[in-house]
Amino acid sequence: MYTDFIFMLSIFDILYDEKFSKVCKLLHINWDDDWMAAKYDQIISGQGEAVILHSVSNQHELLFFDLHLGFTDQHNMVLVGVRCSEHSSFEIKPLLKKIYDTADVKSLQMEQGSSLLDEKIKVSNYPKKMMTVTKINGQEVYEYEQRLECY
Repeated sequence: MYTDFIFMLSIFDILYDEKFSKVCKLLHINWDDDWMAAKYDQIISGQGEAVILHSVSNQHELLFFDLHLGFTDQHNMVLVGVRCSEHSSFEIKPLLKKIYDTADVKSLQMEQGSSLLDEKIKVSNYPKKMMTVTKINGQEVYEYEQRLECY
């Protein structure tokens, strides 16, 4: 059995954060703050991909990020999802709770349950049409197709 956690906060609350790095180590996920910072820095308002980082030891354990940067988002909010074994959730939950509790801007709650990430990580759900305002090839468009990147 696996436990899912989902919450939103600023990308800057997880980048270069020791608690988040510890979560990644517990999940055996190769996390690179510089890689994610560079990836996020390239996102144009109204765009942004979904990203899955799989554990190297258990493909069912993973991190999920929805990096869509909303047109009016001034806080660089991202949706973070964590799927871990029930056994490892006892170590991971307190770390995630500390990250969430100390974030200045965040979702109303951190959700916990089983199968919360199922629809978000389903490859057949992508590309996903997102209603937005953005520019693609210099033209203003009102729809963006979000892709899923798996690592």
